[in-house]
Amino acid sequence: TKNTVYIIEFKMNSVNSALNQIKNKKYFEPYLNTGKNIVCAGVAFDKEKRNISEYKALNLDELLLIN
Repeated sequence: TKNTVYIIEFKMNSVNSALNQIKNKKYFEPYLNTGKNIVCAGVAFDKEKRNISEYKALNLDELLLIN
């Protein structure tokens, strides 16, 4: 959007793995100096149900605090 950048990573069965990948690979770096709010979202798919099983969205500062 005009004021927010959304970074979304999809994984099978693991929201935390998706968020860790965003953090570890620093997908947010190109947007740090834009002045925009950065929201990172992890989405997990359930292979058996063939649907989204879980999602979690965090502001970048929240994501960077997670170990």
